[in-house]
Amino acid sequence: MYQNKHARQWVFSIAFFGLSLFFTGCIRKNANVVNLSNTNEIPATNQIQTNQTATNTADFTKLTQTVAQEQNSENWQTFKSKQMDYTLQYPQGWDAWTGSDFYTDLEERSTDIEYLSRLPRSEFSNITSDLLTFVIELTPKNDQTFEDIIAEKSKFSEVSNVQPLVIQGKPAVQQVENDPRDPEYEYGYSTTTYVDSGKDVYAITARASSPETYALQQKLIDALLQTFTVIEPAV
Repeated sequence: MYQNKHARQWVFSIAFFGLSLFFTGCIRKNANVVNLSNTNEIPATNQIQTNQTATNTADFTKLTQTVAQEQNSENWQTFKSKQMDYTLQYPQGWDAWTGSDFYTDLEERSTDIEYLSRLPRSEFSNITSDLLTFVIELTPKNDQTFEDIIAEKSKFSEVSNVQPLVIQGKPAVQQVENDPRDPEYEYGYSTTTYVDSGKDVYAITARASSPETYALQQKLIDALLQTFTVIEPAV
């Protein structure tokens, strides 16, 4: 009788072990199904990234085409500033306006500021891939030097890539100036070119949406800057 009882226990143990293996296999199978389900979600994420890349590529392709058309200076127009005594050529279809169009209170903002932009004045503050705006400001030298004014105007910026230039026979300095609080260029990327006219300093800021779109438009920017001409007073 003892042997029969022992045999029953042995059979029960084998059956229990077999059931354990069965349930373990089911659990592992279900776990594999979950893992495969999660893996199937990855292509969807990759597809989103691909779509974003395609959009960026489309924007860059469009911008490249725009720049190629605008670089044909035969169709450029000439902006003549009466209050700041300079001329500047720019592609046809761009918008030009003065600071007084935005600021009616002269104590709030000097009127010695003017804008040229590919985007219309109602949209020029939008950070889009086709952004390209030139902001021109005038500062009388009085008893300051050219270097003093550059240092004063750029003291709150992160300055890099300083390059000496000559624009229409005038000494100039170009440098990258960006807000150190905006390391990702959420508000755009810009360089400022300072031109010494003798009695005044002109600051010409060229602003694009990012370092990449600026580089794509570098030749256009340089060509436009080289048309900047100070109107000398009549003798």
